[in-house]
Amino acid sequence: MPLYLKSQSEVDSYLDEIFMEDSRSNSYADLAFQIVKDVPGDKMYAPAPDNMLSVGINFAAGYGGLIWYCDGSLSRQVSAEFGHDVAHHPWVSLNPDPPHRDPRVMSDASCPTFFDRISTVPLPVIHAVVEEYFHAGTGFRPAKVQWAKGYYTGELDAEVAEA
Repeated sequence: MPLYLKSQSEVDSYLDEIFMEDSRSNSYADLAFQIVKDVPGDKMYAPAPDNMLSVGINFAAGYGGLIWYCDGSLSRQVSAEFGHDVAHHPWVSLNPDPPHRDPRVMSDASCPTFFDRISTVPLPVIHAVVEEYFHAGTGFRPAKVQWAKGYYTGELDAEVAEA
């Protein structure tokens, strides 16, 4: 069942709960966030997302990875404001100073697939990016992290991964 957060204080409390060490029941987290403009009356139903920020976290390693994409009417807005390229590709976090060892951050538990080592960023960065996403409230791609073209699985585009 989707969780609808209505106020900034609800968002802040929720994020504190996710990132607070004492409240973690798992060393891994696989989260998906979206900004929803029109909340349906039946909150059991989640509308098709026109924006998505997916987050994979390995709390034990202290790293996570991010995937952002948009669709529908938001992609037209993003295309007009940031370019067609941004609006029509999934984007994966990119770390200019990646960890020396792969922290094994899962991007999709159903496959499973993992973020590339160079896509993993420290947890404080993950927290800041998710906060920015919610505070902006637009569904646009957050700016507090570098991005590279990738896939919905969290893997980088082959050209980026080889660079």
